[in-house]
Amino acid sequence: MDDGLNESKLRDSGFDWEEFLLNYLKHVYLITGGDFFEINQLSSLFLSKNNNDIEPYSMDGLSQYLDQAFDDAIESVKNNHGGPFGAVIVRDGKILGRGVNKVISENDPTAHAEVMAIRNACKNIGHFDLTGATIFTTCEPCPMCLSAIYWANIQEVYYCSTRKDAENIGFRDNHIYEELNLPVEERKIHFVKIGNPKSEALFRLWLDKVDKVSY
Repeated sequence: MDDGLNESKLRDSGFDWEEFLLNYLKHVYLITGGDFFEINQLSSLFLSKNNNDIEPYSMDGLSQYLDQAFDDAIESVKNNHGGPFGAVIVRDGKILGRGVNKVISENDPTAHAEVMAIRNACKNIGHFDLTGATIFTTCEPCPMCLSAIYWANIQEVYYCSTRKDAENIGFRDNHIYEELNLPVEERKIHFVKIGNPKSEALFRLWLDKVDKVSY
């Protein structure tokens, strides 16, 4: 007997069954006492189920790695290393690297948790490519960290607090995201393009280098 509710028919009708089920999941979880963090994680797991390239993490796995990121971040704050951020990088069930914000202790504005975790992971595996890895971070990455995640070829990001949450406690992540959406000439930092014949020669040197390692 055909009940008329199979997935293909719903898709053909234009019905967004994923959004419907996800909203239902959120509703059920809310009335059963689930907190906002757990709801977001369940949502991420559900939406990733149709991506054949990603193996969804169980709730236990999410909690395990995020708990480590939070524990590291808490200790870092207590020891005045930097802001309240931590990150853990995992591949094939193994932790490759960990990092916390060390902007203050290292006098380095780029020493954010995700960047430090990427540096640690690459050092540990002896390679700059983290293809297939997942990063678990206590907060949505800032634009710099997001760029580093892309450059490292990390496949997936799990985060808890948002850029707005970070902004509410004094961090400029959201402001930088907004700046990047502006034309160069409208940004608060003054950008000037200067012509130089060495620029073409430098790029040509790279293009012609037979033993270069591409990344």
